[in-house]
Amino acid sequence: MALSDLIALDREAQGWAIVESAFATEVKPASANQFFVAGEVSPKQSLGFIEDMQRRNTYSQASRFAGRYEPGAAQIPIYIKPAALGVAPEGNEFLQGLFGRETIAGGASVTYALQRTIDSMFSYTVWIKTGHFVYRLLGSIVDKGTFPLKADNSNDALSQGKFDLIFAEMRWTGTDEANTTIGGTPQAAVIVFDAKKFTIGSYVEVGAQNNAGAGYQVTAVNYSTSTLTLSPTIANVAVGHVVKPWIPTAIAEVGVSIHGRLGSATIGGVNMPIVGGEIMLENNFKMLNEEKNGLNFANRAVRKSVRKVSVKAEVYFDANQAKFFYNALNQVRGDFFFPWGTTAAARFKLTAKNVEFDAPDVAGSEEKILTLNGQAFASTSLDDELVGLLD
Repeated sequence: MALSDLIALDREAQGWAIVESAFATEVKPASANQFFVAGEVSPKQSLGFIEDMQRRNTYSQASRFAGRYEPGAAQIPIYIKPAALGVAPEGNEFLQGLFGRETIAGGASVTYALQRTIDSMFSYTVWIKTGHFVYRLLGSIVDKGTFPLKADNSNDALSQGKFDLIFAEMRWTGTDEANTTIGGTPQAAVIVFDAKKFTIGSYVEVGAQNNAGAGYQVTAVNYSTSTLTLSPTIANVAVGHVVKPWIPTAIAEVGVSIHGRLGSATIGGVNMPIVGGEIMLENNFKMLNEEKNGLNFANRAVRKSVRKVSVKAEVYFDANQAKFFYNALNQVRGDFFFPWGTTAAARFKLTAKNVEFDAPDVAGSEEKILTLNGQAFASTSLDDELVGLLD
């Protein structure tokens, strides 16, 4: 098959995420780090440019100066799929990264609590395969997470999270063909037709060879000679052998997403038959890419300000809901609780604490919908304005 016939398809997506031991230092994921994306994923990172301010007695622009790379961004949607009591769900790296703390009680529950000032920030290496291409996102941190609250027949009715990542560096592994012949004596250098399809740290397969399932690591790329340096060395390569991304062996899907109709939402302990809404946690992280350190990419990150937990709830404007006009004017607080599921080992719960709602909006050309927008606040214990629980 010609390379031009390898058109990437959205349905060919796979993902892996693994905690980094040092920020933005790539870690090779394993099968156990697999997750399934539940929507389109399109990471992007741009090179910053500086306008050439020199006057040349012309209205034309002749050049611009390359700066350093801006932090990258990607939104990754996944289903939250409880599997068993005391077992972290598939894609738990995103919940851990969003909240900051993950506590597993074997055989009982998995709790997600907010990061304290004494806790370390997690960063991840995230791989996203899209057809013939693998995005590799180094120094990924979960800046924002949104949990839709629906109970209808839309996709948002399933237990899920939409996680907004910012990352320090994007690398990639594409697909090409060998442009060299290697006999029975192994060697490290493999010439391809276009080495720009690869970056250092890639893992590849060459023809039918995959290094006993571990892939060959690209330890150097010479773009001038279109040469990849592989580790370990490789033999028996012919011109035209496909050089493609190595990915971890796929494993069976774990857990099932839960429909939002199951379980009762409450505000201040009172049942609230909501028809829509969301809970959003914004961490307000910042990549530091402004220091004079000789680097093209950010090499650390901080939390630039306080986090924010927002709540939106939509209900039919029946005669029980007029109280929210009073509550808004008087800063009446209450915990907002939304569960997916009612059965042990098949439920996911979010609790936003001490929510204050703003003045309601009422709209709708048929049934009137009352919309509440509010913010959660910590108790005197602090760092508890949002809690996630699988039990």
